[in-house]
Amino acid sequence: MSGYAIQRAFVSPLLARDRAREPMSVLLVTLGLALVLENVALALFSADFKTVQTDLSIATFKVQGVIVSVPRLVGLGAMLLTCLVLYLFLTRTDLGRAIRATGQDREVARLMGIDDEKIYGVAYGLSAALMAIAAAVLVPFFYVHPGVGTSFLLKVFVIVVLGGIGSMPGAAIGGLLVGGIEGVVALYLQAAVAQIVLFAIFVGVLFVRPGGLLGVEQR
Repeated sequence: MSGYAIQRAFVSPLLARDRAREPMSVLLVTLGLALVLENVALALFSADFKTVQTDLSIATFKVQGVIVSVPRLVGLGAMLLTCLVLYLFLTRTDLGRAIRATGQDREVARLMGIDDEKIYGVAYGLSAALMAIAAAVLVPFFYVHPGVGTSFLLKVFVIVVLGGIGSMPGAAIGGLLVGGIEGVVALYLQAAVAQIVLFAIFVGVLFVRPGGLLGVEQR
């Protein structure tokens, strides 16, 4: 509901006044809102890093001598299940098809009788729900503070572009690749080297496939 409320309160009135500058104006409004919320959280909860310790946080088991973290394995399962449910929703339901149609061409979708304002609100609400799922999965093994979201921005950008913008299976594959590359390189070398290797592979893939692994190149 929070995502839907934000869209109706801040984004929708802005689009009603100025659709010509929609991408940039929406970006600036949401960025400004994120800064406000982050600073409110700083004032209320301070900037201290916090963790949530549960029995699940330190649970591990061994597979052929390899130590597997239970909370991270749960995170992998949650990601796969969420992606599957979201994919089925977007491809098998009327509302999901309406969201995809509006994303591809809002004017044509409106001509087909789709209420684009309602669809934008649903999309914002859905994105907020997905973020809540991700946060719940991460909390048992990741630190929390008001600015923690910014640490994921660049990595999310790499994952989406690497997998292919607009491709949900591509985003899932991109996330698995990024996690696998970081884990393997950090295991044998260093975490800092893992970032270098990751971005080198990212640039190399874009040279070969500018649209990403599963993206469709625009001509």
